[in-house]
Amino acid sequence: MTDDFATLFRYHREADELYFEACKALTPEQYAEAEPFEVGWPSIRSVILHLASANDIWVRRLLGQEPSQRASEGDFPTLEAARDLSRVAHDRFARQVLPELTPERLAADFMYRDLAGKPRSLPLWAILRHVVNHGTYHRGQLASKLSRRGITPPVTDLVSWAFDQVPQPE
Repeated sequence: MTDDFATLFRYHREADELYFEACKALTPEQYAEAEPFEVGWPSIRSVILHLASANDIWVRRLLGQEPSQRASEGDFPTLEAARDLSRVAHDRFARQVLPELTPERLAADFMYRDLAGKPRSLPLWAILRHVVNHGTYHRGQLASKLSRRGITPPVTDLVSWAFDQVPQPE
């Protein structure tokens, strides 16, 4: 089971990286521009930073820390700054969290505090699946935002990624 999570998080990291690459086609103005008709995160920058910050928050929680706020756009105003935050989180997950995942730990409840300080508890496997699903959801928002700007979004569907990992029959 731990190998399954290692694979899922490799996919998650690679999918995030594809979106960072796609966003390099934007001007700084397009990256930060808010869409007034949009529900949810108003700009590409806000979605990208939310993804990076969420990865960072969860890794910090999994390492026993209690983050109390998301990263702000003022602290991470550029695509590269958000990418650095994301890469550090993904690296810490791979080096410090994955090696500690055992079937027992995955099945056990994980206690943490949400950003408001409220105690929470869920099985660790559910949290890890949430992190990947959360990324997929927001990458879908990015695909829509990039398409509206004339940029073809990358393909980050899990099955498409899996096909690329496994030799296919002729």
